[in-house]
Amino acid sequence: MVFGALASQGRVGRTTLLWSLACLLAEKQETVLYEIDVAFPKLLSFFPEEGEPVKRRLTEIDPSKCTLVGKCLEVCNFGVIKREDGRVFHRRRLCRGCGACREVCPQRAIVWEETESGKIIKVRNGNLILYAGKLAPEEGWEGYLARKLKEVYPILPEKPTLIKAPLGLSTLSLRTVKEAEGLLLVTCLHPGLEDEIKIFGEILQGFGLPGGIVLSFVEEVPEEVSELVRSLGLQIWPIPLLRTLSPGQSLFEAEGSLRSRLEEILALGGGVA
Repeated sequence: MVFGALASQGRVGRTTLLWSLACLLAEKQETVLYEIDVAFPKLLSFFPEEGEPVKRRLTEIDPSKCTLVGKCLEVCNFGVIKREDGRVFHRRRLCRGCGACREVCPQRAIVWEETESGKIIKVRNGNLILYAGKLAPEEGWEGYLARKLKEVYPILPEKPTLIKAPLGLSTLSLRTVKEAEGLLLVTCLHPGLEDEIKIFGEILQGFGLPGGIVLSFVEEVPEEVSELVRSLGLQIWPIPLLRTLSPGQSLFEAEGSLRSRLEEILALGGGVA
């Protein structure tokens, strides 16, 4: 079972939900959690944080050698290099490290510089294994660290696996759940909910996967939302706001009646063995 969890916005209870689902699975078998939301790796709050730094190469301009030839401007597809008032500026946060600018510079004014992208973490807590990425401060390229995490720790379908994708319903998020056998959208009541559900339905159709929706912080799903979800052939589960939930506690530990609901959600991705 490989289960991917998407969210178009933060603060919808996705971290708590995934932690609770993982705890339920781990009662009977070894379970893997992937924290690929590397900009907001909240699952790390349930584990002692360890890890190895991940570095990548970026280009940098040596102003003492630059003669403003401009070939670098022509080949850069990411808007990294900008010329203004007789100077060339290098916008480091946009650099993808392709090296095209370095190859065409006749003055060899562009050099490689190594920078820390973040770190990759592996930690075990009983039957639970967490693989996580944590983006370095002021680092803007989530995709590189997310890809490195899955390269170092590939997803193995023989183990129950829960994937927390980066925020959004974008290409980056969908790429991180490409191994999923079921997808979950975690959301809450908000003005754009109808459009969000429709987009999620289109994603599921494109992937050809079963999917469901968790609507957080409500006791019951509003009828108009239920009708829309049914029309798309999806399932939806409400999860109430539990004010008694303490740090590190799962939803079913705080409220025993939620155990069966979490089992229903897991059945979407293969269920509890």
